Amino acid sequence: MLRIDATAGLAALVERYQNRRIRHLLGQIAADGSQKIPIRIVPVLRADLAEGRVARGATRAVATQSLEDAVDTVLATLGLTEPQVRSVVTHQARELADGA
Repeated sequence: MLRIDATAGLAALVERYQNRRIRHLLGQIAADGSQKIPIRIVPVLRADLAEGRVARGATRAVATQSLEDAVDTVLATLGLTEPQVRSVVTHQARELADGA
């Protein structure tokens, strides 16, 4: 069973950010967030699931966009930027979320 010491983890994070020899640019920190999820978030989720819980703080890391932003991201990735497509997909996603 994996145990996470949040206090020690926070202390290590603060120590790292206080190290003036390491530059922490916001753009760098935010870059490639999807690559960080498997190594930083998934282990927390799995550890809590093994104990019968869902790590709500960890799940929030992947629930960060509004429905409209998520639709825009997916459509842009697919090269579909037409407003009428966005409108229909957003409507359909709302229907799915509402259980329609």
